[in-house]
Amino acid sequence: MTNGAEPVSSVNYTENISSDKKTYAITFVDNGKFSDAFYNLNDDMFSTLVVTRISNNVVKFTFTTKVAVVAFPIIREDSSDTYSTISFYTAKESGPRVIIDAGHGGYDHGAIYSSTYESFLNLDVAKLVIAKLKAAGVDVIATREDDTFVGVYERAYLANKASATLFVSIHHNASTVPEMHGTGTYYYSTSTNGIKAATNIQERLVSALGSLNHGIITGNDLIVIDNTNMPAALVELGFMSNDEELQKLKDPNYQEKAANAICQGILDTLDQMGY
Repeated sequence: MTNGAEPVSSVNYTENISSDKKTYAITFVDNGKFSDAFYNLNDDMFSTLVVTRISNNVVKFTFTTKVAVVAFPIIREDSSDTYSTISFYTAKESGPRVIIDAGHGGYDHGAIYSSTYESFLNLDVAKLVIAKLKAAGVDVIATREDDTFVGVYERAYLANKASATLFVSIHHNASTVPEMHGTGTYYYSTSTNGIKAATNIQERLVSALGSLNHGIITGNDLIVIDNTNMPAALVELGFMSNDEELQKLKDPNYQEKAANAICQGILDTLDQMGY
């Protein structure tokens, strides 16, 4: 369990899912906020939701769904309250599933140069990559789709629970040396397919962008690489701290080239993995 920014939540809960993955139940502490209720949801994914009061401070939610699902509960706490969200995704059946991770987001802006937030650039490119992968018939999940905060452990937790085949995180770099520029891609040192992913994406990017090649770099200390169970790569597209490169990184045409390259690198890797 994760509470977003940290690996373990202090909030107790239990969850159960049926063998066909079409009934999901979660029981948690709620301090009496919910009453017994039945909801006929009847949308593309859900059939019903039943809320059952177990005791004064424990409640159970039971969802029935029209398709097999995987559920992703997140608990966040602050000084005054506890917030719970449950995200649902279709269960992985056959074929590859790729997680595209737009780094940073919300109050975590990442690097900021010339009033440009890294988090926005990451999301711009990630959205393009997702659209291209979907057009190629790949099952894709985004760790975030707008300017919201998602904790680094939460990103890895989502990827693991969704049984992803490959995880790719998109970032932009910065340095105290303004002359620094170029593209690099991180990987986990003992992951054979992670090395393949980093190599394929890096080669495609440098070829498409004409950027300085920083090569592939060991990133075992990066949480989204270290805590994911599947092959993972983290891309640093360029240096926002370099004025000339920043102008390129903000250019929609440059972003389109970057997204095409990342997509092709992912497809190359999936092909090498036998998909």
